[in-house]
Amino acid sequence: MIVDTIYGFLGSGKTTFITHILREWGKEERIVVLVNEFGDVGIDGSLLAGYGRKVVELPSGCICCSLQADFKRQLIEIRNLYQPDRVLVEPSGVASITQIEAILGLEAVDSMISERHNIVVIDAKTFMEYYKANSFFVSTQLRRAHLAILNKCDLVERRIVSMAANLIVSIKPEVYVIPTSYCRVNWDEYTSILRLSEKFSLQENFGSYNSSHEDTHEDHDHSHFNGQSIGLGYQSIGRDLGSHFFRHDCLVSVFQDMLEKGAKMGEIVRAKGIFLTEKGWELIEVASGVMSFQKIQEARTSKVAVIGKGLNQEFILAALEGCSRG
Repeated sequence: MIVDTIYGFLGSGKTTFITHILREWGKEERIVVLVNEFGDVGIDGSLLAGYGRKVVELPSGCICCSLQADFKRQLIEIRNLYQPDRVLVEPSGVASITQIEAILGLEAVDSMISERHNIVVIDAKTFMEYYKANSFFVSTQLRRAHLAILNKCDLVERRIVSMAANLIVSIKPEVYVIPTSYCRVNWDEYTSILRLSEKFSLQENFGSYNSSHEDTHEDHDHSHFNGQSIGLGYQSIGRDLGSHFFRHDCLVSVFQDMLEKGAKMGEIVRAKGIFLTEKGWELIEVASGVMSFQKIQEARTSKVAVIGKGLNQEFILAALEGCSRG
C-alpha cells in the first residue's frame, strides 16, 4: 500500500487538501484516512467521513509521541482489514514528521508499504511569522518533504508568496513548491511530482536522516504537557456539544471575537466547529486571522476544537453554549 503523510502547521489546509484527494482518486483507489487530532474531540474525522471513505481517528494525543503504539497498531489493522491502495495520514499540526517516519520505518510497518510520500501544507499568510518564532521546528519539518503545497496565496501579495517559496527552497532545495488557493492543485502535476519522488529509495530518502543530531534535538524540542498542551506553547480545548440547535448569527459573532488579540478568550490561533443551525449543518472556522463558514453534510453531533495560548476555557465554552437554542 502507498502511504501519503499530509502534514503541516495549524490551519494550513491539510483537511481541505485531503478532501480534494478523495474527490480526485476516490473512485479509482481504495483509500483509508488516518486522522490524528490532539484534543479529545475530533473535527476533521467527522468532515472527511462525509466523503464515503473509511476514516480512522486517533484523538487525545500525538501520533509521533504519546500515540506511537496506537499509530503502529492502526496501520497494521488498516492493512489487514481494508487492504487499501493508499492510506492518507493526517497528523496534528505540531506532530514531528521525523518521528512519524521512524514509526513508518519499523519492520512490521515498512514491510507493508510500497511507497511513501511526505506532503507538507503551508499557510502563505502566516508562514514567515511562524518561521521566525519556530525556525528550528519549521526547518526540520520542511527538510523531510517531497512536496510543499504553499496554500492561501490568494490572501497575500505576490511578493509574500515569492518570499515564502524562496525560503522553503533555501531550506530544502530539492523540494517541489506548488502555490495554491484552497489547496487546489493541477492533478497531473501533483501525481508527476509524486512519481519523481519515487526514484529515491526509502533508505536514501528517510533512513539516513533519522539518526542525525538535528532529529535528536528536534525530539527534545517537541514536548507535551498535562494532556492539554500540544507543544510549542499551545493548548487545546475540545467539547462535544450534543444535538442542540445553535443560532448562526450568534456563532459567527463568537468566532469573530476569537480573532481579537488580547480578548478574554486568550490568543486563539485555530478554531473549528461543526454546528447544527437554522441553516443546516455548518462548519465554522478561524485560521490565518480569518473567520469563515460553509455548509457541510450531516454530522452526528455539534462539536468544537480550539487551539491557542492562555485559553480561557470557561469563557469560550460559555460563549458558545450561549448560542444554543436548547
